[in-house]
Amino acid sequence: MESKYKSLHDPHLSGYYNRKDVLKRLRKGGFITEHKKIICTLKDFDEYRQYLTTIKLDFEKNYMREQQNLVKQLLELQEQDQLPEGIRTSELREWLLEEGCKDLRDMERTGRNRYIFSKSYPSYYPL
Repeated sequence: MESKYKSLHDPHLSGYYNRKDVLKRLRKGGFITEHKKIICTLKDFDEYRQYLTTIKLDFEKNYMREQQNLVKQLLELQEQDQLPEGIRTSELREWLLEEGCKDLRDMERTGRNRYIFSKSYPSYYPL
């Protein structure tokens, strides 16, 4: 994806772009709509959609990898007879977290944000 700076997407300039005189100039120039939406080319829009799809697929791939690791840990514990008797799934998750999977708790906290905010392109189009 192209990493060219686009000032209309800069959140630090939103105060400037929301001034009445600037909004009027941007509307007359064809840069924004009446509802303060930035007008972009079809190419820009397609690149952004592709970027969002890449983020989604990356998240799903990492999520599946984490789930497979959890299942692998569970099977190893089951083979070693280290699972408590009559434990429910929710209790098992908590028990796994307490028994040495503390990094998993951190991964769950960051979760989706880790993948979404690791990219450098703005996540919105309106001013």
